[in-house]
Amino acid sequence: MKKRVSLYFAASCVTLLLFACKPSMLDPFEYVQWIEDAGNGLKKSKEIDKIEFIVQFKTTDYILLKENSINPLSEKEKFENEKKELGDLQYFTLKIKTPEGTDPLKFCLSGQDEYFARVKYYSFEIQNDLSLVDGSDTIQCVLSHFERNYGIAPEITCLVGFPPKDKKSPSIEDKSLIYYDRVFNNGNLVFAFSKKDISQTPKLKS
Repeated sequence: MKKRVSLYFAASCVTLLLFACKPSMLDPFEYVQWIEDAGNGLKKSKEIDKIEFIVQFKTTDYILLKENSINPLSEKEKFENEKKELGDLQYFTLKIKTPEGTDPLKFCLSGQDEYFARVKYYSFEIQNDLSLVDGSDTIQCVLSHFERNYGIAPEITCLVGFPPKDKKSPSIEDKSLIYYDRVFNNGNLVFAFSKKDISQTPKLKS
């Protein structure tokens, strides 16, 4: 009897583990929370000399929920149309945070000229220093948008996008976003996202 119970318990545990590994369905609020939870592998960070670099992998569903505030439950048609407009780019957010609430544009400045050089760099030049290793391919950044906060937050944010590796081969691969940090002289920073973590992203209820 004990042996039968033990076998049943073991089988149940295996079933639960297998179920837990499958993507689930989440409502909009839960979905956003899941994507932003670093424990799920879609948010990576590095801290160098008190400067923190954060990269968030972004699905199109996440972008619409977070940035456009479109509810797929009550605005399904609008949600799907906006999703098509985003296209098939691979999106990430790069954030740079400095200590003690300092605006990164003003952190350790040598003068006003350097401040304006940083604004110009993040606005127009940063995409030249961003690439994505997608499987065995290296893809250059084709979109970057610098969100100015005008000193009201101790961070700067850049939305960046990369074309798909190959439209004929849409399978998910390991990905590494590489950013060459020339502003704070840290060289290449690598943020790795595993195929496993990306594949296990939950579905959004609609």
